Amino acid sequence: MLKDMTRKWLRTNDRNLEVKADLAFHPFSSFPLLEVAVGGMYRHKNRENYYNEYTLLAQVVNNEHQEYTHIENALYDFKNPLDGRGSIVSPNSYDSQEDIMAYYGQLRYNHPKYEIIIGVRNEMTKSRYSTAMPEHAEGKYGSNSYSDLLPSVNLKYIINKTRHIRLSYYRSICRPGFFEVIPYNIEGEYFNEWGNPYIKHTVADNIDLRYEIFPTGVDQILFGFFYKNLTNPIEYVVEKAGTINNLVLMPRNFDNAVNYGAELVTTKYFRNIGISFNYTFTQSNITTNKLYYQPDYTNKEVKETRPLQGQSKHIGNASLLYRNQKAGMNAQISGVFTGRRISSLSAYEGMDYWQGDYIQMDFSAEKTIFHNAVVYVKINNLLSTPLLEFVNKPNTQGNFVPMQTERHRMLVRKEIYRPTYQIGLRIII
Repeated sequence: MLKDMTRKWLRTNDRNLEVKADLAFHPFSSFPLLEVAVGGMYRHKNRENYYNEYTLLAQVVNNEHQEYTHIENALYDFKNPLDGRGSIVSPNSYDSQEDIMAYYGQLRYNHPKYEIIIGVRNEMTKSRYSTAMPEHAEGKYGSNSYSDLLPSVNLKYIINKTRHIRLSYYRSICRPGFFEVIPYNIEGEYFNEWGNPYIKHTVADNIDLRYEIFPTGVDQILFGFFYKNLTNPIEYVVEKAGTINNLVLMPRNFDNAVNYGAELVTTKYFRNIGISFNYTFTQSNITTNKLYYQPDYTNKEVKETRPLQGQSKHIGNASLLYRNQKAGMNAQISGVFTGRRISSLSAYEGMDYWQGDYIQMDFSAEKTIFHNAVVYVKINNLLSTPLLEFVNKPNTQGNFVPMQTERHRMLVRKEIYRPTYQIGLRIII
């Protein structure tokens, strides 16, 4: 029997214009070690997004449903017979612009034993959008303007030719994506996805301390600590909207968060063969409101402290390298370990989706065959590692349902990806 169907049409055009200028000079001949730098940047980005969705109903012919033969014989009607143009007033059709103007000033003092860099940057952001919704609709238009003063201080102390210490402080920002601030609505299988025109940009204060050792020209050992204080971090959360069964996924700002940890990076070569290793330990904390489902079928609001969404406590990478400049040959095989992390937030306490520990191994190689031609090969995911997601709640079923093999957590998603292969020729003109 011929069934109803839905069709979506999407088209996106992005245009970017960027102009920047930098100037560095030594203003005082009596202080040749002092350098002054100034500069500025202007960037304009424009996006035109077209979205149309048609709901087509199978015609009833002679009071009988059509039997499906092939698409050329299928007879459909638009769901709304008064307008056959589809969902042309959808908020998913929009025009948006973003203008960023920035300028900076910087002082650099180079001494044989130390280096000091002090700078400040001012960034002014103006964004606006308009959707295809009716004039009276809430969120048809939107705009936002803000300015951020971003100071930075970088200190480098040279112990000797092979050992350095670096200490830095800087403020940075992370703007919402173009799509995040549009009040769009995309229907999903389990929940809808909404935009949030009230989302704010994130401001981060960063402190880094690093100890650097360079035994030879290519070998290195770097060990450091970092601390980040995040204001208005952006995370995606699944929450209730309207009726109790209506769940939506949308970006939101949450309380301030702290992110700190340590990292180790080392590279060692034995002639043409090298070993590279890096490891990052990150501790992140954020406290947000969650709903707790009580035995009397009512909800109460509770506080929950958890890691930031997408932040793994342990991330490591180990690579075996081969480099032969005379033969024009480079190759490496690497393994990346990503510790468990929150992949999707829930409105309910303890019901977040966690991605399990994940190991991926890749191989790449390239060989220069002519003066300006390079042949290369890349193989990703050699181990076909599955991606697993869990809810960290005990599985109380007496008999495990299929694929539920652990009592302390419940599997909610499993994806298996096979290796991907890429072979190509790169010509440098």
